[in-house]
Amino acid sequence: MFVAKTKYETISIAMGLVIHEGRVLLIKRHEPQQPLLHNNFELPGGKIEKGEQPGHAAVREILEETGVITHIRYPVSFTYKTIRDYGTYKKRVKICCFRCAYVDFYPNKINPEKVKDTCWVAFNDLDPLLLQSISILFLREVLKSEGYPIERMKTFENVWSVELRSFDAKSNRYRGYQILVRAGSVAEENIFYIDHAWGRVVGNYYSQRQSNTLELSTREATLDHLSKVLKIRYDHRYTLLYKSANFPALNIINDFKLYINPQLTLY
Repeated sequence: MFVAKTKYETISIAMGLVIHEGRVLLIKRHEPQQPLLHNNFELPGGKIEKGEQPGHAAVREILEETGVITHIRYPVSFTYKTIRDYGTYKKRVKICCFRCAYVDFYPNKINPEKVKDTCWVAFNDLDPLLLQSISILFLREVLKSEGYPIERMKTFENVWSVELRSFDAKSNRYRGYQILVRAGSVAEENIFYIDHAWGRVVGNYYSQRQSNTLELSTREATLDHLSKVLKIRYDHRYTLLYKSANFPALNIINDFKLYINPQLTLY
């Protein structure tokens, strides 16, 4: 029986990471139809218009959403793909990010349809539970490339990550897989967001990432889930490239043939 493959509308988004005087520029999303985005913080950004260059879109969206004038310093080394569920329909979203430099501030009216608020937040005051995983990935990549001591930053104490790699002989390409866990408490209830990201590797970086997110309420359930996922990847001959120092000790980790290449490690 032939089953037609679901087709989604594909949109491209450009985000901008602005760091000024040790603080990061963030927006608070207002998207009730997207529970994982609504009332959470992320880097400013938006849809790339037809014929528009991604970098120009990032600068434009930052100005429209925050009133901050910027210019592009450099593009972040990877793109990110995901599927967003809007209830009655879904969209395939491709996101790129640019490291932007602060130039000036122009008072601007915030678009109430998508943005509730804007703020500058110090690195150690960022809450990983309220910050979108994609913003964490872009932020960590930029901070690391610019020499910030992310291992000692309070923000990342409750962010665990593991990165794996496998060679696909059929396509003659390397494939990467990353697990990012954001742990914390809300209203005295433990919450663990597990973000799975995967994509093909070109050179030292993923050229594309796709993702999904799972929410669990106990540490035990989270560790059990991680053990099962890592066991599957181990059976498929994935190699452990990187494990953050605070990642919980798991027996399955010890079964991997440890291979760490700093040039291939994103975080």
